[in-house]
Amino acid sequence: EQIGASIGILLGLVFVFLFTDIFVHLLIAAIIAFAGSPLMKLLGKIKIKSWHFPESLRAVMVMSIFVIVIVLFIKLLFPAIAGQASQLQTLDPTQIEASLQEPMHQIDNSLKNLNILADDETISDVATEKLTDLASTFDFNQLFGNILGLAGSIFMGAFSVIFFTFFFLKDSKLFTKILMIFVPSNQSSKFKRVLEEVKRLLTRYSIGLITEVVTMMTLITVGGLIIGLENALLIG
Repeated sequence: EQIGASIGILLGLVFVFLFTDIFVHLLIAAIIAFAGSPLMKLLGKIKIKSWHFPESLRAVMVMSIFVIVIVLFIKLLFPAIAGQASQLQTLDPTQIEASLQEPMHQIDNSLKNLNILADDETISDVATEKLTDLASTFDFNQLFGNILGLAGSIFMGAFSVIFFTFFFLKDSKLFTKILMIFVPSNQSSKFKRVLEEVKRLLTRYSIGLITEVVTMMTLITVGGLIIGLENALLIG
């Protein structure tokens, strides 16, 4: 028994090590599916005469609800962020520079007293020189390639999570079946009980966390609007 358990654990660790990205995507999808399982059950109770929503349709509906909530959240948040950005554009650079002259002068004197700067140097000159040297050696083509690579990785990661989430929602036992591949047969019943308890606790925790976050955001936003606080939505 111990040898079988050790082999299963070893295979699981090897899988995680070799396919870290896939494992992370599976784990995120499983957590989302656990959070969406109450909605799946609720939609499963809805019947129109003798017809009820098939599992595939219910999975699509739950994922659509998640997407709609995220999009609405972004749409509500974006105008507030754009308003803050527009306020930054109204700042006077000359006034900012004038307000920083005295502190910068004090910093220059302190660095000169410590022999970090020469008598004819200022921290602004040194910073400008370093930034110029950095810009001259900077490869913008590489930066553009890295940005494209990052965007591609994010897209593929999001697609993988959505793909896995759909099947985990459709078949609530699929994640358990995947994990059971690495569990010895003589430990399967015990592992299933533990995993079902973990799923139950994680589902309750996810629902509680989402409810708490939404409630706090709503209370802070409403309270800010009542007292006339600017950008109450962004703060909430």
